Amino acid sequence: MSTMPASNSSLMAQQLVAAERMAQDEIYAEKEANLEAQADAYDTLESALKAMQSDLAALDGDAFDAKKGSLSNESVGTVDIDSAAPAGIYDIEVTQLAKQHKISSSFASAAEPLPTTGTVEIAVGTPPESMVIDFSVVNASGAATVTDLVDYINDAPDNPGVTAALIQTGDGEVELMLSGDDSGAQNNLTVTATGTGNDAQWSFPNELNPAQDAHFSIDGVPITSSSNQVEVIDGVTLDLKQVGSTTLTVEQDIEATQDAVEEFIDSFNTLMTTIDELTQTVTVDTDDSEDSEDDEDADEDDDSDEDEDTVEVGVDEVGVLKGDSSVRMLRSDLRELVFVPAPNGMTLSDIGVEMDRDGQLSLNEEKFEEALANDSGAVEEMFAGPGGIIESFDAKIDPFLSSSGIIDVKQDSIETQQRTLEDDMAEFDYRMEMKYELYLSQFVAAEQYQTQMLATSQMFYA
Repeated sequence: MSTMPASNSSLMAQQLVAAERMAQDEIYAEKEANLEAQADAYDTLESALKAMQSDLAALDGDAFDAKKGSLSNESVGTVDIDSAAPAGIYDIEVTQLAKQHKISSSFASAAEPLPTTGTVEIAVGTPPESMVIDFSVVNASGAATVTDLVDYINDAPDNPGVTAALIQTGDGEVELMLSGDDSGAQNNLTVTATGTGNDAQWSFPNELNPAQDAHFSIDGVPITSSSNQVEVIDGVTLDLKQVGSTTLTVEQDIEATQDAVEEFIDSFNTLMTTIDELTQTVTVDTDDSEDSEDDEDADEDDDSDEDEDTVEVGVDEVGVLKGDSSVRMLRSDLRELVFVPAPNGMTLSDIGVEMDRDGQLSLNEEKFEEALANDSGAVEEMFAGPGGIIESFDAKIDPFLSSSGIIDVKQDSIETQQRTLEDDMAEFDYRMEMKYELYLSQFVAAEQYQTQMLATSQMFYA
């Protein structure tokens, strides 16, 4: 008579518990997966709604005020336009560019030693700001050179707005050049040398570039500027590059407006597709099976026919949020708004926005451009005016995205259900552990009984 191994007791207890909990584990797994899918679905819906609301906000901004500008002669300069620029055509004549003051002094080499006495004062502008170079300090060692002076000037904390540089002129000779950091007649440089032993040289006598303002006119109106970058028309920044004539054209940027409308259309289509996928119920047409049978021989060796994503005939594909009537109602409301006239009587179809049989929007560009050309103000009012498309769409979207709105409430409910499910699963695991311990103790008791019986029987045959 043999006894049951102890390992068998544990194995048998595990098998009994596994069989007992199998059905409930499947139920829990299905509930867990379904709740996770719902949470993901509402996250996806929220992202699509936010994207659409963002594109709606863009239509309420500068989309219809966007301007673009161009110069007929681009060598004269460049132009930057913002929405404040008034549309129009402007004749521009540039007769002089603004320049920085540049002066220099000649030296035999970059290694020429600096004086050990005297001062040089460099003043910039009117009223002047200045710095003083004291050679008894700068060249206290007697070893400082012209090259060292360049670094001293550029790094000086009291530098008034001047940059020093060395220019090689040949045979080792150099020009020590001082350049004003800012252009304009008022930003001239003045250098005064005292007690250097060669004050003429250290006064930087060579004028390379005079300090001067830009002189130009717009439609005959003369203008002077200390800088070549000028803003004399609202919303227009000109960067003058060359003396000459050019014509500035400022007009509405239809492309920017069209881009904003197309982004609205794209976000609408994405939102509708998202809602359709999340709420769909699609039954696969049984007639498709006949077509697949006709092609069976031709595809017999095609491994792709074994694709695990193939949908069985007659099986429903159900969206995760099919049971959420608020989402289905949102889809219906937004599609209906496409056809509802704005307070000014215009509809999206009036500007070329069309809906196909699948509920997807597209833009007829020719009709859109024609609508803008005829009355861009009316188009803007249709979108951004009181009670217009933007407000109407926002009124349907806000209840979903607002704090404590529909999506927040749904997500909170899902999280509550997930926590409850986790508690139920933990409690179930505990009960199954107790069952395991019970079964194990019963099997161990049986083993012990067998052992005792074996010992007793052996006494009779001893």
